[in-house]
Amino acid sequence: MKFGESSVLPPVTVWESEDAMLERFRALRDQRWLKLPERPDFLRRSSWLYPDDGCFARAALANRNLGKWSYSVPNKIFVFGDLNVMTVNAVSGMVSWWYHVAPIVEVNGQKYVLDPAIEPRQPLKLEDWLARMSSTPQDLEVAICGSGTYTPNDDCARISDGQENEAAEDQLVYLRYEWNRLLQLKRDPESELGDNPPW
Repeated sequence: MKFGESSVLPPVTVWESEDAMLERFRALRDQRWLKLPERPDFLRRSSWLYPDDGCFARAALANRNLGKWSYSVPNKIFVFGDLNVMTVNAVSGMVSWWYHVAPIVEVNGQKYVLDPAIEPRQPLKLEDWLARMSSTPQDLEVAICGSGTYTPNDDCARISDGQENEAAEDQLVYLRYEWNRLLQLKRDPESELGDNPPW
């Protein structure tokens, strides 16, 4: 459905407070647990600093970790359209997508999107998240799906089974791209992907 056609979207997972949401957002953003075979001693976060691609894997792994930590698992929001995001994590200063996906929750009647690839400091209100990707967010197509929907080709009602093995494998490719991107940008991947992330 077009976002501007209706202010009524399907219900999503409800979290109890903004403080709890911010704490969980920081945990899913900062958790270092992924291992590349060539650097098993250097644990990595999801590829938040490579926004070009891999949103489906980042969203799935965020939900997997939140479930493992015994939190209510968020739904996912898919957005479709001519999407463009300004970012310091791209050589051109912008990335473009035909779709994007991230976890979504509700707190105090407001929907928030958990997407450190677009905003690493905090969750964004749904309207603000869409506005980061388009100057006409009312024209974007959105779909609120189950926690386990992986790509736009999957069943939108799929619930996460907590495994997401495919996502962990897919993410390894993007971790390598992320490292190389920081080198392209003349930044220090050892530092930023280690103990000194840029947030």
